[in-house]
Amino acid sequence: MGATPDGYDGIPYDELPIDSIEVSPDRERHLVRRQRKGVATEIDIEPSWVAEAALDPRALVGDGRSRNGESIQVIGLSPSCPAPRGDSHGTVLVVYLVPTTHPPDGHWLVGTAHPAGPVQRRRYWEEDDD
Repeated sequence: MGATPDGYDGIPYDELPIDSIEVSPDRERHLVRRQRKGVATEIDIEPSWVAEAALDPRALVGDGRSRNGESIQVIGLSPSCPAPRGDSHGTVLVVYLVPTTHPPDGHWLVGTAHPAGPVQRRRYWEEDDD
């Protein structure tokens, strides 16, 4: 079944278990080499920052909109990731995860991650205010 607008494998996104994540060696190389793509807004991302964001209890979880419907998108805060503008809170990251089992049992594999854009950051902080 996978990702739908309302949930994953029939589980609403706000009830989806995300207990642990795994970053494969291939994905780790991808994350820590993002800056070399020549995009000014990209940063090299440490796997520990990805874990912080993905496991953030206040994270926003939704459909990852992958072609095969397997991924979820998690918008969460990494307090350890240096903020581009000197924000003392850290950086909000967008992390794409794929489950290791169906239905998801709480263990996920990292697909990719990047810093949140302005709209995603605003959504994260507005949700925190509610």
